[in-house]
Amino acid sequence: MYKIDKNIPLPEKESNYNKSNDKYPWKMMGVGDSVKINIGTLDDGSKEDVIKFRSRLTSSYRRFGNSKMPIRRFTYRYLKSPTGEIDGLRVWRKADFDPHS
Repeated sequence: MYKIDKNIPLPEKESNYNKSNDKYPWKMMGVGDSVKINIGTLDDGSKEDVIKFRSRLTSSYRRFGNSKMPIRRFTYRYLKSPTGEIDGLRVWRKADFDPHS
């Protein structure tokens, strides 16, 4: 059986939607600017999986860019160490896109 409570105020909604956008400098970047983002290290000392790393970053900048009008566009390229191992991404802000023009 459940006890029904009355007059309990509804707490403010917490949204995780924009929290990852604050982690990266997307808001501060102008057209033509770029930023180097290194692959993270996990708790066990190993590097983060490259595909998961790329997916996390591209999702973050797409979510940020698509929430603006005109749409802010970004692109990336992998960065490799001298041994050829991928050790990060460089992200560029491209020209904005206005779907209404």
